[in-house]
Amino acid sequence: LATRNFYKGIIILERLQIDKNLMRGYNMLANTLRETNSMVQSRQWYDKALQLAREQNDSLGIASVYNNLGTLLRIQDQSDSAIYYFQSSLRLKRDNGQYKRIGNTHFNLGEIYIDIQKPDSALNHLYKSVKYRRLANDNFGLAHSYISLAKILITKGDLIKAKIQIELIKSRTILMSSKDLSLKLLEIERDYLLARGPFIQRAIILKKIHSLRTEILHKEKQEIISSY
Repeated sequence: LATRNFYKGIIILERLQIDKNLMRGYNMLANTLRETNSMVQSRQWYDKALQLAREQNDSLGIASVYNNLGTLLRIQDQSDSAIYYFQSSLRLKRDNGQYKRIGNTHFNLGEIYIDIQKPDSALNHLYKSVKYRRLANDNFGLAHSYISLAKILITKGDLIKAKIQIELIKSRTILMSSKDLSLKLLEIERDYLLARGPFIQRAIILKKIHSLRTEILHKEKQEIISSY
């Protein structure tokens, strides 16, 4: 349904020749197709968005498409190309003081360095993502940054710093309204306890994880049923 609506909106924008909104429309349609695993089509629409952004000399538009292309290439296991696009996106955003967007791209770079098992590079970018997301007052993004930091610190065996990140996650009020973040927090706490040794809290955490996963799955099923 979302994809169909995007197509309709793009047809209208093309008729009206509103290029800036059209570029954003192409970009968002490509994101939607990416999320539905239509990778070839997604790349085609990103290329159309990029062409328009370049024609308009829209540096932030180009940066946005670069960032999304990086995500697409990461999904396709093309790590080197993904890193190239993320870094290119970051350079353009720095020129415009876009704190939230800069934080997002540093986070993406941190995640891809986790994928390719370069923990020091991952930590560098994840700490930078925290810095810029704080400047942007991006609580939702901060929670994700803390989760990824805790994950990699546990892997490195630095449990003291990992515990600090876990406590920072708990301080994010966004957790009150996000079951997905709550689940990720429980999973990180589980991994932390596993790294420390056999503790009774593990059983409690595992029970909570199972309960929350069941709740999220039920909600997703209900949303699918409602959409039909």
